[in-house]
Amino acid sequence: MNDRYQSPLSERYASKEMQYIFSPDKKFKTWRKLWIALAETEKELGLDITQEQIDELKAHAEDINYDVAKEREKLVRHDVMSHVYAYGVQCPKAKGIIHLGATSCYVGDNTDIIIMTEALKLVRVKLLNVINELSKFAMKYKDLPTLGFTHFQPAQPTTVGKRASLWLMDLVYDLEDLDHVIANMRLLGSKGTTGTQASFLELFEGNHETIKKIDGMIAKKMGFDKCQPVSGQTYSRKVDSRVINVLSQIAQSAHKFSNDIRLLQHLKEVEEPFEKNQIGSSAMAYKRNPMRSERIASLANYVMSDAMNPALVASTQWFERTLDDSANKRLSVPEGFLAIDGILDLYLNVVDGLVVYPKVIESRLRSELPFMATENIMMDAVKAGGDRQELHEKIRVHSMAAGKVVKEEGKANDLLERIAADPAFGMNMEQLQAIMKPENFVGRAPQQTEEFVNEVINPILEENKEKEKRAYEVCLQKIEKHKLDMNLTEVEYAFDGSKILFYFTADGRVDFRELVKDLASTFHTRIELRQIGVRDEAKMLGGLGVCGRPFCCSTFLNDFHSVSIKMAKEQGLSLSPSKISGTCGRLMCCLKYEQNSYEYLAKITPRRGTVVDCREGRGTVVDAALLTGKLKVQLDNAPEGAPVIVNREEVRVVRAPRRGGKNEKKADKPAQAEK
Repeated sequence: MNDRYQSPLSERYASKEMQYIFSPDKKFKTWRKLWIALAETEKELGLDITQEQIDELKAHAEDINYDVAKEREKLVRHDVMSHVYAYGVQCPKAKGIIHLGATSCYVGDNTDIIIMTEALKLVRVKLLNVINELSKFAMKYKDLPTLGFTHFQPAQPTTVGKRASLWLMDLVYDLEDLDHVIANMRLLGSKGTTGTQASFLELFEGNHETIKKIDGMIAKKMGFDKCQPVSGQTYSRKVDSRVINVLSQIAQSAHKFSNDIRLLQHLKEVEEPFEKNQIGSSAMAYKRNPMRSERIASLANYVMSDAMNPALVASTQWFERTLDDSANKRLSVPEGFLAIDGILDLYLNVVDGLVVYPKVIESRLRSELPFMATENIMMDAVKAGGDRQELHEKIRVHSMAAGKVVKEEGKANDLLERIAADPAFGMNMEQLQAIMKPENFVGRAPQQTEEFVNEVINPILEENKEKEKRAYEVCLQKIEKHKLDMNLTEVEYAFDGSKILFYFTADGRVDFRELVKDLASTFHTRIELRQIGVRDEAKMLGGLGVCGRPFCCSTFLNDFHSVSIKMAKEQGLSLSPSKISGTCGRLMCCLKYEQNSYEYLAKITPRRGTVVDCREGRGTVVDAALLTGKLKVQLDNAPEGAPVIVNREEVRVVRAPRRGGKNEKKADKPAQAEK
């Protein structure tokens, strides 16, 4: 297969689930289901069709003889009649009633509608997954102030969560349109050559009332509640246009999100996830390029442009049927779905692993905040007796001067210093700094985010949460029934109901095979039980650590890493496990998170026993504080005096001590890492 073109949509981007929906197996099995539905309907309405014939058709509904169909198509040059023939070879008793009264579009167009409907439902599941994950991110960062932008120029502050709510709102619009399209998907039914059902009028001897029942009966058998009320030979190609347009809208939302993430990653405020061994650039090894967001944008461009295809087809169809739609439909519809499938998988992956850098966000915000706060400063100065117009002009002049310092001289924003030095304002730096609290400038952003998630998003997701709650309660009962030594932690119920995932903790291995069978018979869906560790449990459930802050593992740490007592020792902490363990009972994750910083500081900080030169003279380091960089140096010219305290930047190392020397603490024994 390496000697012919392969679509990257199937090779790289789309999921197996979406690929199957547009596979030959799905297509031709659906054809056969439609032929069975037609035969059953015709039998029920009085035609001379036997149950034996229908049973024969059902017996071969899944085992498609592709080789026979392909050989036949070489001869007759017609795909539908080739498969009618192939089906007849397998079903000799029923071959005479296969496709009775129908046209090619009976199987072709109805299958297209069925496949598009299933694909739309899969898109809906994935869209809900993104909405669910993005809502968690929005709530997590609803209070974190960040610089807002208009025209990509610094503007009034907002919060990280509020910005995420804007991405969410776009997806809500998409979900509303998607639900509308799904709700209005109609089968073609069996309309005949030009949509008049003339062949059925002949079959049923002119009985109009009987013929009126055909479409509804077929629709019901195929899982639909309605058919096209009128049509030519085909359903209106406006349907394809509606479907691909809703995919285009989702692509637009994803593109907007990806653009914002790419800009934020440039600003080093928010980054998409970056794998441990991922290479950002073939030339510049330090780079962390937003490649997933760029891929979203790339695929989104394709989907948005793809929407033109069904529009052109719908607008140029002649009368009751032309065939110039066929080749276009075979490309535009499947590839639109495959691309949007890849986009939503990428979207979920990026949202699930977004990394936020609060310190960078705060630094940028504070550098611009003086400009944002000028109105507040002016109002306070007016309250103190100042003239509003005069102060407005002064602030304008000071702002222009401060902006010039920043832009032309590359120096820090000195607007506050200028205002403090201006007697017209009557305010000192302490008073001005008191105004400079970022949370004072975000308006109702936190409240808006919380209200939006609670009032708009959660009701959308609530149905699934109720299912998860019920599944949790049922599973607890089943665990007790089977007398299993396990603790149920959490339940995840797939939005499409295809799978329920139960997480549990246990001290050892648990034989849960009978439990799985019991749960499967109760919920009639695929059941998975996944044993997790206590650290994973803490990450899922969340809570407050001994420091009073939310668990690191449930907020910003994406992965668990080995932690050891040695890290606590190197960081100058208590070696008592009870004092350096988290709520989960394991050594705190922050030990590993901070270890790199301590190792760096240890490299640049002279150890005990190091001979150094400082302003006061030569001496020996007798103590060192890694975090503050303060050194206690016993001077050679004052051996009995108190050690002097100096900064590590102020000394020059003359001679480092030997490892394990008399002036150095004994080396740490190897400590077993805890996972």
